[in-house]
Amino acid sequence: MSPEIEPGSGNSDNNVSISSAIANVTSAKVDQYDIRIKALEQKLEKLEREKNKKCSPTTFLDTWDMASLIMEKARETALKVPNDSQCQTTCRPGKKGPEGSKGDIGSPGQNGATGRQGAKGEGGTPCNCSRYDELAHKVQILEQKARELQPLADGWYRVPSYPYWYKLVKVPSDYRTARKNCERMGGRLAATGIRNPTIRSDLLDKFIRRTETPIWIGLDDLGKRDNWKWSDRVSSTSSNTPWGKDEPDGPDQRCACMHNYLEYQIADVLCIYKYFYLCEK
Repeated sequence: MSPEIEPGSGNSDNNVSISSAIANVTSAKVDQYDIRIKALEQKLEKLEREKNKKCSPTTFLDTWDMASLIMEKARETALKVPNDSQCQTTCRPGKKGPEGSKGDIGSPGQNGATGRQGAKGEGGTPCNCSRYDELAHKVQILEQKARELQPLADGWYRVPSYPYWYKLVKVPSDYRTARKNCERMGGRLAATGIRNPTIRSDLLDKFIRRTETPIWIGLDDLGKRDNWKWSDRVSSTSSNTPWGKDEPDGPDQRCACMHNYLEYQIADVLCIYKYFYLCEK
């Protein structure tokens, strides 16, 4: 009777070739994602360079279209980049152990003794998922930067080094209408930046002075007479409100604007006047 032999693990040559193929495919995927991310980064850098230039509304829309495309591609890449657990499963497995020894020949009519267990196989190639993590991080940065370009499509301007966006609406409106329109756009009549000398100066130079008209801002005493409040609910004081000389000066003038006759210092005027207005968000 033939001796009982415990099956061993067999020849590992075929396993080595399969493992190498897996490793090659994994490496190629990483390189492919890396190339795509670099291309997206280059496009985004070009948009960043264009961001502070004087652009027409059409250019703003083109810019946002490109930013939206970058964001879409970034999300698509993020879905395809393997996570850490997926990375672990693609790493090359260890080699199988050698074939077990033959069992002893048993007595006639009986099975032979069980063969000895094969030796433990060699360890597989350690996984290195750092490149996947790096790609995922790049995708997050790309998506965030692309999203930040969205306000440009609507004509908003961001003061350099400050987290505020501004839009000058050149449609003559009374104070209450201007306030509601700013709120519809997710903002308010400008307040925080008007109190900041650096931001105020930048806005004046950028587009307010060239209008040569009064501009509504977010300041009024509609809640309580002579209790002036900014649209962000900060109380007006002599130190945070650049009033013009002798302003405020009218009991019925309960809304504030930056007035061209006062070199764009603040004046109180009737709320029914129709001026351009400055939104902030």
